[in-house]
Formats: sequence, C-alpha cells, structure tokens
Amino acid sequence: MFVLDTSKLRPDTQHLWETLRWHSGLRGFVLIGGTALALRIGHRLSEDLDFAYNGRKLPKRQIQAMVRDLQQRGTALVLNQPATEIDEFINAGLDLYDFQQNFDGNETVKVSLVCLDTPANSILKGTPDDMLRVATLDEIFALKALVVASRSKTRDWFDLYVLMTRHGYSAADFLRAFHLHDADHLLDSAVMRLRHAKPAIADAGYDALLEDAPSLETMRDFFNATLDELEAERSRAVFTRTR
Repeated sequence: MFVLDTSKLRPDTQHLWETLRWHSGLRGFVLIGGTALALRIGHRLSEDLDFAYNGRKLPKRQIQAMVRDLQQRGTALVLNQPATEIDEFINAGLDLYDFQQNFDGNETVKVSLVCLDTPANSILKGTPDDMLRVATLDEIFALKALVVASRSKTRDWFDLYVLMTRHGYSAADFLRAFHLHDADHLLDSAVMRLRHAKPAIADAGYDALLEDAPSLETMRDFFNATLDELEAERSRAVFTRTR
C-alpha cells in the first residue's frame, strides 16, 4: 500500500488534512493540485487543499452537513467566496455553489471544493459514491498540463518540471494529455505559456517552498529544449511516412 508523505504539508494544512481525509462529507471527491502531488512525491511545501468532485454539481447538502459536523468537533470551515463571483453566476442564471465553494479552514488553510470544467473533468476516474482519495500521478500530470493553457502560475510549471525531470514524464506525455481528453484546441496556448514562462503579475511564486529551487530560466530552457525535441521527432516521423 502506498504511504502518503505528509512531511511537506504545512503543520496547519497537515492537521486539517488528517481531519478531513476520513470524513464521509468528502465522499465523491478527489484531492488534486500541488498538495496531492506533495503527498505523492514530497517535492515541495504545500499549503492549500483542493478537492474535485466526481459529479456534475457539488453535493451542497452533503457539504453543509460536513461543515456543521466539523464545527461541532472544533474544526471551522468558513465560506470565503468573492461577491463578484457569486453575482457573475447569478447573472448567468447559475448558482456558483453548485460548482465551486471556497473555505478558510481554521482561519489559515484555503480549502476549495470544485466541479472541474470540460475537458479536465474527464481526467479523474470515479463516482459520487467513492470515498475520498488522492489523485494519481497520471491524473495530476494531465490536470497540470491542461491547466497551464489557461493560467501562468510558476507553481504549475515547477510541478510539471519535477514530474518531467524526476518521475519519467515527457513532452510526448504532455501532448498526449491533450489528445486523450479532447483538448487539442488548448495545446497551442499551453505550449506558448511554457515556452515564454512569464508569470502572472499576482503569481505566488514557488522558490520559497523548497531548498535549491531551480530558477525560472532553468525551467524555461528545459521546456523549450524538450518541446523542440518533440517537434523534431514528430517532423522526422512525418517525413519517414511520406517517403
């Protein structure tokens, strides 16, 4: 049985994770993101808890019951949802809480419960009746690949860099994630963001989360060299087939 590595979780995050991981209120959820990866490979400090639901809409009654139960047991989950986001969904005739609920856990840990959008929602396997689990490396890699198409966060790039330099994933696997999940239309944007590696203005950074962190330039050079080699291989394959 695989043992999760909690050593890289911030103490308050680890305490909350140990409280939540066995709670039936998270039935149907999968822990994703940097914390899931840190539990799998212990590559960096992680702070937040992001859970994705295996269903079309979040189970609001199940979540509310969990929040009440945790409160009685001394663990506080307090909704922290920007009013602007709520209004945007109302204007579209939707309820934000059907798709995303953000909490402050014990005042210090950010906890997110989400329904992933298409095509990312095809990556995670499971049903609403499954007990909470931690995403696999393959699932995390595919989710990280797709998410870089829509945002420029250095932590995403670092996670991909570690998976590709230390855990056997390749540029071909990166490309395959888009093909397998009907996301080819997002590939150009993802490749461009990796090649340029220009963080968003409000980027939280990654270098404070570990010792001897690779520089942004090192990661940019790696992604460019790896993607260049993949493109060269694909060109050679096309040339060979047409001879």
